[in-house]
Amino acid sequence: MRPLRIAAAVFAAFLGTMTFGHAGLETKPAVVGAYYKAVMRIPHGCDGAATDTVRVRIPEGMISVKPKPNWDVEAVVGAYQNTYDFYGRAVNEGVVELIWRGSLPNDQFDEFVFIGKISDNVPVDAPLHFYAIQHCKAARIHWIEVPDVGQDRHDLKRPVPILNIEPKGHDNHCLVLPRRPLALWA
Repeated sequence: MRPLRIAAAVFAAFLGTMTFGHAGLETKPAVVGAYYKAVMRIPHGCDGAATDTVRVRIPEGMISVKPKPNWDVEAVVGAYQNTYDFYGRAVNEGVVELIWRGSLPNDQFDEFVFIGKISDNVPVDAPLHFYAIQHCKAARIHWIEVPDVGQDRHDLKRPVPILNIEPKGHDNHCLVLPRRPLALWA
């Protein structure tokens, strides 16, 4: 019975660190030069109204972005501020915004998933900001507030989802599957 209590305590501590009232990224951090799977959570509607559109601006330095198809998703292509090396090819444009259209009732949440490569040029001392706008029938929630130095983002009413960047060589907490199939899969 003791392992069950320990597991419950660890799970409760984990839940205590998450803020369910704010839009945010599920997995943090990302590694320079690696692909990152972004899972943007939208936790509720707008003052009781259903969400019908979610817009996410892709930060400079995240390239080769591809959304997972849920809802009706549009990838807006535009110019980057810089030119990036993408496997030996110079790229200066790509997806700069993702727009999902559909319906999310106020009493439910959803996840908006996309992948992208974190350029080698992204500094590790400054986080990437994923500015987001949540549209509802008669309201909009702008997840765009950037915390001041030393300020906790959870003290803000509408904090921007933030992704911290680690240098190459850091363990990215990837799941490594066994080389042989598990008996369950055989």
